Amino acid sequence: MKTPYRSLGFIVLAVALLWSGCVFNRQQREDKDPQDRKFGDEHADFSANHFSERYADERGSFSTSYIEFDEQGDFWDRRQFTRAVESIRHCRKPVILVIYAHGWENHSQSDDVWRFNQRLLRKIADSKEVRDHFEVRGVYIGWNGKRLHTHAPELVRHAIDLAQPFTFYGRKNAASQRVADTAVTETIFSLSMAAREQNRESKVIMIGHSFGALVMERAVTQAMIGALMFQEGKAGGTRTVIMPADLILLLNSAAESIYAKLMIDFFHAHPQQQNGVEFIGPDRPMIVSMTSRADWATGWLFGVGTGISNSLAVFRDYQVDGQTIDQRHFLTHTAGHSNVLLSHDIVPVEPTNQPPLINVGSTFDQSQVFDANLRSPKSGGVFATEPATPDGKTPRWWRIKSLGNANNHTPYWVVRVPGEICRGHTDVWNPNMVDLMAAVFRIAQPQVRLPATKM
Repeated sequence: MKTPYRSLGFIVLAVALLWSGCVFNRQQREDKDPQDRKFGDEHADFSANHFSERYADERGSFSTSYIEFDEQGDFWDRRQFTRAVESIRHCRKPVILVIYAHGWENHSQSDDVWRFNQRLLRKIADSKEVRDHFEVRGVYIGWNGKRLHTHAPELVRHAIDLAQPFTFYGRKNAASQRVADTAVTETIFSLSMAAREQNRESKVIMIGHSFGALVMERAVTQAMIGALMFQEGKAGGTRTVIMPADLILLLNSAAESIYAKLMIDFFHAHPQQQNGVEFIGPDRPMIVSMTSRADWATGWLFGVGTGISNSLAVFRDYQVDGQTIDQRHFLTHTAGHSNVLLSHDIVPVEPTNQPPLINVGSTFDQSQVFDANLRSPKSGGVFATEPATPDGKTPRWWRIKSLGNANNHTPYWVVRVPGEICRGHTDVWNPNMVDLMAAVFRIAQPQVRLPATKM
């Protein structure tokens, strides 16, 4: 005979599983006050229902606008979008614009907001290479990457937390089939255009994490192909190309690798040249997808789930570099876990002959590594991360090593990241990853020379 407690347990689990497929579909940032007073502490109460739609750093070094989308991919309030565009147009100096789409288990009130602002934007704004010459603006693309259940009974909330892994595929479908649509594409390209028109020296960086990378890739790449194909040439067959971003970063992407394959095929078929000079190419990436070796969510979990969902589908074979590859591979693997598409690996290198970053006898300042990576490109894709030595002063040195994959010798890099730099799926804002982002930007934009820092 079943005990009442056991029956209750089954009921709670059933409710949790049912609830895990749903979302608390409502706007979260409705306060027009430009100062988000609840922000600034990683462990603040992010369950409050009313947050401001814009965050202004208390030191005035950067600000962030929040633009939210509902479960069907529509604007919650289009005025969030228009005010974000206007804030960029009114900047007095060139802008470094960072547009970010969050991933699974996050939303516009989660602690991912704190990490994006404090671990990335503040580090950019505090950089000696940036602070005297640019204004830093962030845009946080918010959608329902996590069910909101703050008003549920405590027992049900705990059960839902246990059921969170079951929501992976429900949120994936929401990201790919509804969120990554017209409104997000309009938002991203309008923000980029505003920055480009505000000052020709402005820089645009687009970042997506997890399902946010899926949103970013789906929303941007198709429109970008159209923009590249239809830009008019000038006399003599030359043309001026205006790119929507200086760099697109996909962090632990939870997108099927078929999207990466299609973009890689496009770059193979249409080498990009401006006035006869290749302005993006195998050594000058436009899109960089970086996945941690320790990311189990986009590894085996993604493979198991998509393997089941595609078990009855019909696929064809590809001939790739002399090998026969089942099309199913590109539907059941993310780009970062596909050896077919992998283009680069990150390997440690000895610090011999590397430039000193820290004066002898000084205390270590985390910004020094970030600044050094951002300052100038280093030969062979070499970059530094935070010290891992007992003295706390000697940075670790790494190389972004090309694997010579002829199938992906394009501006779309697929990079495998060691666990020492990124410990897992959600660990994308740690100092080492942010240092890596600075290095990748400098590799993608080697010709950019930021104005000399005023002494």
